Amino acid sequence: MNIEKYLKKGEKVNYEGKTSLAIPVVSTILSAIFIIVAVILFLNNQVGVGVGFIVVGIPSLIFALTKWEYCLSSSAYITDKRAFVKIGLLRNVFSEVSLEKISGVTIHQPLFGRIFNYGTVIVESSANVSGARIAYLKDPFEFKKQLEEESEND
Repeated sequence: MNIEKYLKKGEKVNYEGKTSLAIPVVSTILSAIFIIVAVILFLNNQVGVGVGFIVVGIPSLIFALTKWEYCLSSSAYITDKRAFVKIGLLRNVFSEVSLEKISGVTIHQPLFGRIFNYGTVIVESSANVSGARIAYLKDPFEFKKQLEEESEND
């Protein structure tokens, strides 16, 4: 992703956090299984049960596609001046917090996130109630560590 247009004059990126592909991969596999089972059931003239699998398979495939779009087009950056998040290709969300205004970092890591080492990171700002937020970030505690080190250097 070309982030040059998001950087201020003289600003350099010190760390880039990428999103995990665990959620889109698992949801794609599950939706493919449901759709394949549905096709097999249709071929065996078990239309009623096949429709049930299609009713689950198609929405789960749509869910998987939205997660692919989110995870492939989202990143979190730490520069020498700020932390910022760029999310989305179809919809664009940009959120930033100046290093001197960071009041804390919150990490939400569900069980699946602990297994596959991803989580939701919220960089909280003293000037902004919401802060910068990104879901499915790989190695969220490394991102927090890098952010703390950059804040200390500031």
